[in-house]
Formats: sequence, structure tokens, C-alpha cells
Amino acid sequence: MNFIKMTLVMVAAFMLSGCEMMDFFNRTPKYVISFHEIVKYPRASDIEKPIMTLDNKKIYINFNQFVHSSDISDARLVEIPGNPDYFNIRLKMSSYGSARWHAMSINFKGREVAMLLDGIYLMSLEADRFEDDEDEWILLTGPFDAVTAKGIVKNAPLNYEIYNPDPNRIF
Repeated sequence: MNFIKMTLVMVAAFMLSGCEMMDFFNRTPKYVISFHEIVKYPRASDIEKPIMTLDNKKIYINFNQFVHSSDISDARLVEIPGNPDYFNIRLKMSSYGSARWHAMSINFKGREVAMLLDGIYLMSLEADRFEDDEDEWILLTGPFDAVTAKGIVKNAPLNYEIYNPDPNRIF
């Protein structure tokens, strides 16, 4: 009997918590970006995955991402002089994301990593190092078209919030 009462109380509390609670469970990340090692000599390992590039070539990546949207707390557009339809993007990393980006930039110094957008190959780039140990912003040199760049910038803080929910806002 106590179990039924407790269940009814929990259901009532959930229903009375309003739209914010429902929004919390209905959010879906969009424009999720991730950075992966490009595998030059695949060994048919379980962590290696073939993907197609935009020019219909096959490359292999390490399926385990180094940096993900869950590590990116904010993003900003950076205009490219003389090219108003394309942008570079500045990403603000969380403290954990900064450490992961730093490790990636050291591990793959002089090599390109694959950038995926919603699991689809977008481009290859070299992971630049941070200017100093206090820096938390990194510049992605595109060029990125306006729709892609604005989508990444708009959704970066939302994705970060979805992947890293504030426990105080759940209830």
C-alpha cells in the first residue's frame, strides 16, 4: 500500500513540475560536433570505422572521439575578411574539454583530425594548440558555410546543457 502511495506522489510531483521538466526530457541535441583521429593504416580494429568524405572518398577514423559537443560550452562566429558567406568558428571549451583538446593537439601534432557533424564527416583539420594554459577558446579555421556555422554556434550552448545537465534544475 505504501508503494502505491509513494508512486502516486512521485507521478503527481512529476506532473505538477510543469513544462520545464517535460522540456528537460524532450530535448534532442542538434549540430553535434566531434573530433576523431584519422587512421592512416587501418588494422580492422573494432574501434576503427570507415566513413565517406564529401568528395566520396573513404577514410578510416577512430570511432572514439577526442572532443565532443559535450565539451564545448559556447561558440562564436568569426567573419572571414572579403568572404561574407563563410565563417571561422571559435569554440569555448569546458575545463574537461580544454584538457581533452590539449591532449588531442599534442597527440596529433602535424596530423589532421576528422570533424564530424551529427555523425557525418564535415572536414579534416589540424588541432591547434591553446595560446596558454588559461585559454579556453580555440579557433576552427573553416571556411564553414553560413548555415553550418550558425547552426553550430546556435546549438553549442544548448547541446552542452543537454549533455551536462545542472542537477539543481532537474527538480
